[in-house]
Order: sequence, then structure tokens, then C-alpha cells
Amino acid sequence: MARHEHNSDKSNQFMSLNEIVLNEAVGIDVLKRCSIQFADDLWVKYSGTATTIKKILTLLEIFKYQVNKLIRLGSCDHELAYFCFKSAQHLIASFNGFPAKKFGPLIEEIIKTIETLRPNMHEVEKCFETQNLVQSDLESRFAKLKHTATSALGHTRITKHFDFLTPAELNHYLRSSPTSVLIIDFRSKKEYAYSHINFSNILNIEPKTITSLFKEKPSPTDSDLESLLENNLSDEEFRLFRRRHDFELVVMYNLKFGLFSDNKYESLMPLLSDNDTSFLPDNPFRNLIDLLMFRNEFLSSRLRTYPLFLNGGLQRWYQTYGDAGLTRESYKTFDNNPVKNPSLLGVQQSKYLRTFQDYLQSGSEAPTSENLVRDRNFVNVEERYRSREKSNLSFEPPNTSSSTPTAEYKDSKASANSNVSLELKAASEKLNFSTGLTNLGNSCYMNCILQCLSATPHLSDFLVPRMSNSTGRDPDSYKEHINLNNSLGSQGIITVMFVDLLRDMFRNKGKYFAPTKFKKVVGSLSPGKQFATREQQDCIEFLNFLLDSLHEDLNQRSVKSPEERRAIMELSEEQEKAREYLPVRLASAIEWERYLKLNFSVIVDVFQGQYVSQLRCLECQMTSSTYNSFSTLSLPIPEKAGKMNGPISLFECLDLFVETELLDDDNKWHCPKCKKFTKSTKKLVISRLPRILIIHFKRFKIHNGHFRKLENFINYPVNDDLDLTRYWPPVGSYINPSLTGYLSEEKEIELLSHLPDRLQTPPFRYKLYGVVNHFGNLTTGHYTAYVKKSSHLNEWNYFDDAKVSRGCLESKVLNQNAYCLFYRRY
Repeated sequence: MARHEHNSDKSNQFMSLNEIVLNEAVGIDVLKRCSIQFADDLWVKYSGTATTIKKILTLLEIFKYQVNKLIRLGSCDHELAYFCFKSAQHLIASFNGFPAKKFGPLIEEIIKTIETLRPNMHEVEKCFETQNLVQSDLESRFAKLKHTATSALGHTRITKHFDFLTPAELNHYLRSSPTSVLIIDFRSKKEYAYSHINFSNILNIEPKTITSLFKEKPSPTDSDLESLLENNLSDEEFRLFRRRHDFELVVMYNLKFGLFSDNKYESLMPLLSDNDTSFLPDNPFRNLIDLLMFRNEFLSSRLRTYPLFLNGGLQRWYQTYGDAGLTRESYKTFDNNPVKNPSLLGVQQSKYLRTFQDYLQSGSEAPTSENLVRDRNFVNVEERYRSREKSNLSFEPPNTSSSTPTAEYKDSKASANSNVSLELKAASEKLNFSTGLTNLGNSCYMNCILQCLSATPHLSDFLVPRMSNSTGRDPDSYKEHINLNNSLGSQGIITVMFVDLLRDMFRNKGKYFAPTKFKKVVGSLSPGKQFATREQQDCIEFLNFLLDSLHEDLNQRSVKSPEERRAIMELSEEQEKAREYLPVRLASAIEWERYLKLNFSVIVDVFQGQYVSQLRCLECQMTSSTYNSFSTLSLPIPEKAGKMNGPISLFECLDLFVETELLDDDNKWHCPKCKKFTKSTKKLVISRLPRILIIHFKRFKIHNGHFRKLENFINYPVNDDLDLTRYWPPVGSYINPSLTGYLSEEKEIELLSHLPDRLQTPPFRYKLYGVVNHFGNLTTGHYTAYVKKSSHLNEWNYFDDAKVSRGCLESKVLNQNAYCLFYRRY
């Protein structure tokens, strides 16, 4: 077929891809016309370049993915398969007339592949003939939800034809038929324990379990997986897994895997752009699905229907339903029955340390020696890294962009050890340096966070102590506090790399250097190697990962036994009831002390605060309160009627954060007492404020299945104080006004006197020292940072990767692109 010129007259003959996006079902003729139009658009965009070849291969991979389902299951998304095959076929025909020496051999191979797949295409075409056959009972039931389920597609889909569902669709199925649904959380145990979907029929399977199974056995079965999981799952989870074939719908999710859109056709639109995105063949659950559907030792253990993945994962579920849609390990529920004896709380007179620095200086409350690593038995962390690097880290450091200044990273560890003391002695009272960081390929999300953290004195002073005559601290003294026995940490690898990075930044002050080694190591140890790629990432996700990793490396608590952990976290029934009726100040202090029994590090002491989230059923008045720690305070942006993207203040965001929210319609809470979804309220209260307060503005919002950025100009104090005292609940404060006075203020003060205040004494005034800016959209944006690093109080530096500008004006620091703020309490 010869290539025809693309023109407006011809394009008018075809129905555009957008026109079939909202159609519930389309005929084969319409799909054929649309596929040709889509191929023409691709050709015009890329004009027969190597990128066009890449797009063809992607379309064929999607087709083969669906054909594989058709061969194994007898059904697939035949419309999508047909569309992709026809688009690829039309595109490859467009290469007729191109010089053979350019793409000749590759074109011939693709043509052979298409011819090989043609019989499969005939089978796909037959599916259109049987499209109107009677559906199964399950499909009919889902079809009945068609007019009630809220979906970005506008209709309910037949599950065996599709691969995913939306949060709204999953939420509807959980409400309409909860006993028929099984959810599989496909993340690490640590991530699962921190938060997962709030549903009873849920179990956790770690990706490493599937990977190791396929490595150990060439042809594993679902029975092999069952044997592995017997020792990894709780009794209840294992019971659910053994009953997996009884469920009519099985849904899988990880943190955030998903397609560009909830519409199967619209999800192909990124092919028309240069944006990196995921397509169906990238499905991370494929091996798990393969085990559960096609590698069954016994036919009876096969799943009833093809499992679906949650589009957008847990991240999108949380963005849709918030805290009410999640549950955590420390989640507690309480009946509203007063307890008259507050002494049941178990508050006892004891000696506490006020801060983590007190712990360092006094040695009190020190963990046992077997949990700490001292100089005399410190295992060189870098040796551990090198041994892991040989076995696990196989990728090369990314090349720097040609448009960005580059600097070769030289491993100068040997000379650094001998010179670091002299260099640190030359430092001023604070680590005042302005060092640019080379962009290693979309790594601006990392660079801006590193600039702000390096300017945090509480952290840098601990990891890179000032070498003065008064302190005389060993520059490697932080290694004494690395907990090698904590399975949740990196055995100190990330901490050592971060310290080396700070020292490199100090050695190169006034210049710039490439943090290649740091990115390589941190990327390799991130979940799913998320930060190892050259793709753009969210800087807040990187910040949370880095702070969490540093905390676990330096955590002085090491509880290995689940029984011991439960003994610390679980309360008696009487204590639970009493806790719900306590004033916020007292309950917060008690919960924080319990939290510190499992989490005690410089990160907790400096960065972490606490908020309480209370859900209240409006039918039975039952309440459920959760005390959560936070390192970053994510604030919503109010959208005022008629003032889209209009200016607002930081305090308006804070007021919206603590405002009582009504949970109704699809956001209803499942009340444990009523045993059904009920209209409820949710109330947040900031119960503890940290020394370093990191505020994140939630600028990205899902709208019609897409992320939309809120461009509001947010006014925040730059050189003036940020006073948050009014958001901190004083003695006598209750979440429920009806309980005010239940415990006298005198009694509360008496009980609080037996607990440490841990710097929770008003006023709470903060000074800004860092601003992270975001430009663009979620996938193609850019990050920069304003940081106050100089000893001159009013001097701001602007960091745009390797480029550094000094002496910035306050009017520049206060800007519309602010995404994350770093405040220091004084």
C-alpha cells in the first residue's frame, strides 16, 4: 500500500479517536476508520523516524497481550486488539518508498511479525460476531450496576474483556457485594503495614516472592506459590488465599501503576506525544496473574474470572477517598461508652528524655548493645554496599544531559577520610555552602530536596558535626547509631551515601558536581527501583522515601517479634474506650510515647509531628480515632467559586485541612458498629508540631480521569514569622465539643506532668528557609529551589540544578510555583 499525503479533506472522512472514547461499543467499520486516522496522526507527528518504529512495536505488544488472553481464556478486549493491529498495519505500510538502507531489515522483520499474527487477527474479528451472546451471571450482575456506578468511562465494563477498574468502580463493588471480592496488595510488607485499602478480604503478596519463585523453579505452579505464602501470610490472609477461587472478582494493586486514562482508547493518546507512560504490556502483575490463572496444579484452584488491577494503584485510591479509604497498623476503633477511671491509661511516673539530642548526650534510655553498632564492632557499611553492588546493582550511572553542565564524579573516599576533619574545622557555625547539583536526567526532583535538607542544621549537625575545640566530635560519630539489625532499614547504606553527599557538597562549595553515586545507590534501593530511572518523579515521594530510609537506618528501636510489637501497640478494651474520651493534649502525649517505643531517631525528633483523624458515624455516633505521625504536612488548596486558580493564603489551606468533612455518597465510611457504609464526618487536628515543618501543597487533582494542576498563587511568610500556635490544641481541648470538661483541666495537667513535653510548649513560631518550586505538569515538569543557606539572615540562594544564583529578593522567593515549604521553629 503506497503512502498517501495526509490532508484536511482526507482527515474529515474519518472519525477521530476522541469520538469513540465515550462510545459504549463500536462496530468494526468505525474501529477500522479510526485506526487509520490514528495511524495518520502518528505518521504526521513523527514522519517515518525511528520513533515511528517504536510506536508500531508498542501497538503490536498491546495486540499480542490481548491475543494471549484470547488464546488462554477464549475472550479479550477484541475492540482494542483490532484497533492496535490495524493501526500498526497501516503505519508499517506507510514506509513503502523509504530507502531500504535506512530501516529496511527492521521493516521486513515487522512485516513478517504482522503476517505471523494475521491468523490471530482473524480470531479477534470473530469476536465481533459473538459480541451479543448471553452474558454470565457475574457479567449480568456487573451490567446491572451500569446506571449507578460512578466511572470515568460513563459505564460499567464486562470484566473478562478488560484489565483494570477505577477506584470508583472498585468502591461500588466493595459496597454492593463485599463477600465476592478479594483484593491483593502487591507491595512490600513494610508498605502494606503502613497503609492499605480498608477492606476485610485483603492480603499482601510481596513482588520479591514472585520473582524468587520464578528464579528457583522453571515452571512454578500456584501450589508452589501457596507453599511459599503459608509461612509469609497471617492465618487469616492465608485462609483468603486458599479460597481465592471462590471469589467472583479479584483485584490487584501496587503503589501507583496505571494507564494514562480510564478509557481504553484514550489510554493510547500518549503515543501521539513524547510523554513516558505505562501501557498494558507493562503490567507488573503479569507473573502473578499467570500463576493464578494459567499455572494451576489443579483446575479447581483457578480463579473464576481474570483478575483486574486498580488503575492508578493505592495512590489514586487515597487521592479519591482519603484516610477513610485506608487502614494502618495502629488503627483503633472505639465505642462511645465513658470510662470513669482515667488511671486505667497506665500513665506512670518515669524519667524521660526531652529530645534525641538528650539521648545522645546522656546515654539514657539506650537500647541494648546488641541493637546498636559501636566503633569497636562497626561493620564497614561501604563494604556491605560494595558486596551488594556486585550482586544486585548492574546498571550504569545515567549519562548527563547535553544541555546541562556536567561534572565527573570521582570516588575520593580514601582522601576524604584524611581531609574531612580539616575541612569541617574550617566550616563556620553552620554548613553554609552553595553548591550546584548536576541534572542526571530528570533528576531535578532529587536535587531540589537535597539542597533543602543540606540546609537543615539539626540534620547536618548530627550527620556532619562541627569540628570545634568545644565539641571534639568524631566526624564519623553518626555511624555509632546505625542499627544494622533493623530489617526495615538499608543497613546504613543510604545514610552513609547521604553523608558522603553532604561532604562532597561542602568540598565543592561555590561550584557544582554530579551526585551520580548517590542517585545510583538510592535508586537501586528504592521500592521497585523507582528512583533509578531517568523518568521524572514527584519530589515529595523522594523526600518521604529518603527521610524514611534515614529514620530506619538510625532507628534505635529494633522489635523483631510480632508478639512484642503487638504488646506495645495494642491496648486493652478499657484503655481503648478511655483513650477516645481523653482530651487531645493528653491522648496525643500518650500515643507519642507508645510510638517512640518503636521509632526513636534523629529524624523523628527533628521532622516528625502528629495529627489525629477522627471518623464519626452519624447514625450510631460511634467514633474511630487514629493518631498518625507525619514528616510532611500535605495541605489541600481551596477552590473558591468563581475564582479558579485565584490567590489564597497558607492559612486558608491550613483551615481547610482541619475543617470537618462530610463523608457521603461514594465517600461513606464503613461503620464497624453498624456494619454498613454510613454517612459520617471526618475531622483532623494537628496534635504535635515538629522542629522542622515541611509543608506540601496538593497542587495535582484528579478531574475527569486526568490530573489537573492547581496554579493558585499561595501567600506564605518569607522573612516574617509563621505562627501556628492557634492550630495546636492546648489543655482542655477535645475533638468532640460535647465531651468538653469530661476530664478537668487540673487532672489533665497532673497526668501530663508525668509525661515529657518533648518541645510541645507554645508558642509555635517558624522561619522559612527553603522553597521547592514546580513548573509544568505532572509528567513533564521541572523543579528548582530557593534556600537560605548563608549566615546573612536575609540572603536567599536560587538553585536550578547546577546553576546557582545568590542574593535573591524576597519578592522572588514568594512565587506562584511554590510546591513545598521548609520551616524551622525558633
